Amino acid sequence: MAGPGVLSMSASWVSGRVALVDTNGYGSNGAVACYVVRGSGGAALVDVGYSTSWEFVLNGLRDLGVKLNDVRYVFLTHFHLDHAGGSHAALENMPNAQLMVHEAAVRLLIDPSRLVDAALAAFGQDIAHYIGGLQPIQPERIEPVKEEGYDLGDLSLEVLFTPGHAPGHISIHLESENSVFTGDAVCVKHPALSFPLPPASPPLYDVDSALHSLERIASLKPKTLYTPHFGPRRADRSLFEEEAAALVEWRDEIGRMLGEGMGVNAIAESLRKKLLEKHGVDLDRLDRYVRDILLNRLLKISVHGYMGLLMRRMR
Repeated sequence: MAGPGVLSMSASWVSGRVALVDTNGYGSNGAVACYVVRGSGGAALVDVGYSTSWEFVLNGLRDLGVKLNDVRYVFLTHFHLDHAGGSHAALENMPNAQLMVHEAAVRLLIDPSRLVDAALAAFGQDIAHYIGGLQPIQPERIEPVKEEGYDLGDLSLEVLFTPGHAPGHISIHLESENSVFTGDAVCVKHPALSFPLPPASPPLYDVDSALHSLERIASLKPKTLYTPHFGPRRADRSLFEEEAAALVEWRDEIGRMLGEGMGVNAIAESLRKKLLEKHGVDLDRLDRYVRDILLNRLLKISVHGYMGLLMRRMR
């Protein structure tokens, strides 16, 4: 096995057993990660990016020396297309793999039309060429996961139910190195930004569940978090405290503005302005992905998610 280090522009071993493949999500490096875990009894993938990114995943696996026939599991932390879009292509190329998902995601993957429509409505038709689609998955290739360990020979991947971002969200604990593949149970954190961005996707975002899931991951005292947006993060108590504080601060701030009668665009613009001023960030110096995806489209999506949560509580 290759040791830690960069093998290509898109794939690298980040520990002895874990590799990161940059899926070039939204046409950008450092946006959407796919992880590969290799044990003595086969390999597993954790999330596969958008369907439009599949060639990057395929090339990354080749560069890493991972044989497609050796992949036993394709874990999806949840059903959003930046994590699940490439799952049909993955299963087509990996004859021995099962798609491992929370039970709540099964019907959506068998008939993914709603997922595709929702993603395009949220992000905008003008970037449909990045979002792509998702072809229906054959039911016999899907295995609903339980909260238990899944064997790869000399290591085990333990599934944790971590709802909040989505009802059927899971994270995965790699016990042998005490690391966690978080999915969107943690915030988006980009090197150009010193602050976390809560991924509060509508329509069923639940901040209380998200806080509980954060605490559940923290209780494991992991050394490393393998995050989708983006890359490995060294875990310590301050990280979890910062993330939890951001979730609560956004809830309270959006709730205040909603109470003043502000709409989603006005709330998003106000939040963006306050974040940039507070942290001394010059919007014009940021690249397209950070400026247009993270601080524009994703920020508005998260505002929608919080607004939906707060309005449900008002009923």
